[in-house]
Amino acid sequence: MDGPLLIIATQYETLATIRLRGWMGMGLLLLASLGIGWLCGGPGVMTRKALALTTATRNVAVALVIAQGNFAGTSAVTAVVAYGLVSTLGALGFALGFAAIPQKTCYPLHL
Repeated sequence: MDGPLLIIATQYETLATIRLRGWMGMGLLLLASLGIGWLCGGPGVMTRKALALTTATRNVAVALVIAQGNFAGTSAVTAVVAYGLVSTLGALGFALGFAAIPQKTCYPLHL
């Protein structure tokens, strides 16, 4: 948990330049990713939870590498770091919320 706090503390001025509209867009992207993952997760609650969380957080590291390699020193890197924070902290919040969902509809896999 120290990682996001360290990023926020050291990059506060840079992150503060992002407008409210940008933060809201990142939140909507997170919610859309969670929803798509949940819908594609099939009938089992455990699978839905796992797919929703991995869909919401996937590819942030790849996006950071691409942004840093191709757009170093631009606002693209700031945007990717900001979305990385939003998706990581948002997914953590949803993971804690998902823990309260009972796993009553998990079906066995028939081979």
